Amino acid sequence: MIMIGVRFVVPDLSRFDSHGGYLVGLIICLGIIIVQVVGSSLWLRFFGQGPLEKLWRIVTWGRRSGAGTSHHRE
Repeated sequence: MIMIGVRFVVPDLSRFDSHGGYLVGLIICLGIIIVQVVGSSLWLRFFGQGPLEKLWRIVTWGRRSGAGTSHHRE
């Protein structure tokens, strides 16, 4: 899908010759990294942990509990 989008924007970059294919790959990789950094920053601003970490804790402990809750009463 990304290659099709690049082909419409800059047709010369989508050719897999000795230079164009590598340049497209670099542009795609940089775009993915930027999206991941921005997305994870926004996610962690609103939630204390990532979605897979939350799922892992639910599977491991068998229940949905807050990270800071205590298991004993005082």
